[in-house]
Amino acid sequence: MLARGAANGDLVRAAAANQTEWMLRTAEAAGGIVHRERGAAWGASAAGAFLAFPELSRERLGGLLPQFLSAAGRSEAREASCWSLLPTEPDTLPSELQAAGFRDGWQAHWMAAEIEPRPPDA
Repeated sequence: MLARGAANGDLVRAAAANQTEWMLRTAEAAGGIVHRERGAAWGASAAGAFLAFPELSRERLGGLLPQFLSAAGRSEAREASCWSLLPTEPDTLPSELQAAGFRDGWQAHWMAAEIEPRPPDA
């Protein structure tokens, strides 16, 4: 739970954490492969594969990306995606993904609003 008046960065990180958890649980429920480690989470099932909001060094990404793509292939995923915050971590994430065959996707936009107490008759 976030404190009232949380900074936008906190809200974005909370949305990313929520999205990651939802995607991991969905992959797990579909009988897919789920992987969690510090700075990275991914899942792969026949429904698709995803790398969720990585926060890695370039070296760790270099080791993780082949592992992720191999699991995606084993699960017979027809597509793989990477969700990331901006700026990406590592900053080379877009070029590393493109070198692995990824293409630019759409840009997610999350919105949040503080909920003020309302009168009982509202």
